Amino acid sequence: AANPKSWRAWRALVDLRLEDVGRLRTAGQEQAAARRQEQLDRTIADMKAAVQPDEPSARLALAEASFGRLLLDARDGRRVAFKQLDPAAVDAAVAAIKEAAQAAGRPSGIRDACTRMLSAGRPDDASAFVGAWLESHPDDLVTAGFALEVAATGAPTDDSYRSVRERADRILQRPQLATSLSSSIQSETRSRALQVLIDSQVVRLASTSDAAAKAESLKELDTLRASLLEAQQNDANTPVMLASDAKIMLVRGDLAGAASKGEAYYGRVPQPSADAFVWAIILARAQN
Repeated sequence: AANPKSWRAWRALVDLRLEDVGRLRTAGQEQAAARRQEQLDRTIADMKAAVQPDEPSARLALAEASFGRLLLDARDGRRVAFKQLDPAAVDAAVAAIKEAAQAAGRPSGIRDACTRMLSAGRPDDASAFVGAWLESHPDDLVTAGFALEVAATGAPTDDSYRSVRERADRILQRPQLATSLSSSIQSETRSRALQVLIDSQVVRLASTSDAAAKAESLKELDTLRASLLEAQQNDANTPVMLASDAKIMLVRGDLAGAASKGEAYYGRVPQPSADAFVWAIILARAQN
């Protein structure tokens, strides 16, 4: 009989094959990529035959594998060319992965499903799905933080900011948990929520010319910064504070201060996120 847990190994193998094909295509090795793609398709077929589809986690792994295969032919390096995707095929894949993730009932499965929806250019589906999960699982702090990040990926509109604000407030207004692993996660999630709110306000400030709106946003930025500093134990030299202060100073027009904070941040974080590089470029352009 098939081992119901074999889905873990199969999923890992499919992910490896997917990355292999993508890497070879990016390197221009089309013939090698085609051979590896044949291996990938055989692996997915073997996976379908080996796992038990009535086991929820196995069904989710199958849906993830099929979703990854769907996106493969539209990939350009690490990016997906959404226009190359068949909308009907994406609709079917989204429906299948939603159903499977819901049935599996694992927070990590919910997040993985949303990540695939985002990869297919379906942020609204991802946001609605993770939002529905949190309605029935309000204590899932990790997924709450993830949901906030999903909301923050939207275009800088008033509606998207309200969504970010709502999800951040849910995190910030939850009662403090007793000392435990969960309280540590809660502390980190609260800090991240404040960071996302600061980033969102900075973006809003950069895109508005209304003097009254700018004044209100700057006032709120000061309040958010004070809360973030408190969450960082009043240490203004943590990477989190340095990054946030650089952005706040930049939007206030203090380019020298922003550059100083940026340099301090890079001194503390030798391998910063892609987001940090984006802000560094913005700062460099603003100084020129």
